[in-house]
Amino acid sequence: MVSSRAQPPVRACASLSRWRRAIMRGNRAHARGEHAVAKACYGVALRVASELYGHIADAEAGTAALVVAYHNLADTHASLGAVEDRAVCLCEAHQLLCRATTGENGELGDAWRQAALRHSRQTYAELLRFLSEQPDHARAKAVAALDPTRGASAGRPH
Repeated sequence: MVSSRAQPPVRACASLSRWRRAIMRGNRAHARGEHAVAKACYGVALRVASELYGHIADAEAGTAALVVAYHNLADTHASLGAVEDRAVCLCEAHQLLCRATTGENGELGDAWRQAALRHSRQTYAELLRFLSEQPDHARAKAVAALDPTRGASAGRPH
């Protein structure tokens, strides 16, 4: 008999495989210029990563999956000329990680907070790149001002 404890890791492994397949299909479609297909694939990857976030044993893999899905989707929106959709992806990714680092997501353990802090550097860099192209985007400016170590506005210590 299989214990209930064995089931979540199996589901997580299957879900990470599903995420990986969606990312790979999206990458191939994006490389071929099939941006609508890439967008759909990355959307699937983001849904899977969002379901896994905070619920699998490997916080690093779970956080990386979420960031990759958000950023690939943002890049696809950029290819489609959808500036606002790109901004939404970049802002949501960074906000989620900032909330995770400050404990706003109380159910997340220390490993998740640490992974969020590490990956927030990448989400911050992507926001800055976006702001270099869209310097007047109000939400992106506000989200870029978040400090993942305190969850408050401050000059970025990164």
